[in-house]
Amino acid sequence: MVLYFAIVGRNDSPLYQSHLTVPRRATPATSPPAAASSRDDLLSFILHASLDAVDHKIWTTTHAYLHQVDKFNDIIVSAYVTAGNIKLLLLHDSQLMMQQAVNPNSSRHHHTQQQLDDSHIRQFFESIYELYVVYLLHPFHSAQAVIEDKLFDTKVKQTAVKFLAR
Repeated sequence: MVLYFAIVGRNDSPLYQSHLTVPRRATPATSPPAAASSRDDLLSFILHASLDAVDHKIWTTTHAYLHQVDKFNDIIVSAYVTAGNIKLLLLHDSQLMMQQAVNPNSSRHHHTQQQLDDSHIRQFFESIYELYVVYLLHPFHSAQAVIEDKLFDTKVKQTAVKFLAR
């Protein structure tokens, strides 16, 4: 499963990026370090290419959570934009949005499961936003500085496990 998260500043510069891993029933085979590096570069490229779609979608809604804003093959980009125009972006496989697509009992059941997974992504974004606001309250941190705090990174990963490992 692909889970890649980033916080992007007002001038479209990355403030924080992380490749998230959440426990699943089946663990994928590990890839060589060179392949993992090129995969992270591809995910970063997809994320930054989706910023235009995020900027476009901002003008079509009044909500902070923008849902799915872009798609590249089987990778979906979901976004959350703060009042200060800070963008929280999550890249994830389409399986995260459609876990019950293989064996649904009815179309109504399938739709309910999809909404539930979408709400988990929204809750993840809201929790990360709260964490980000608390981080910004630190007197020695600039709002446009890159976040390199290990405690912040740990809390982001714990939040991913809490809301996205379902």
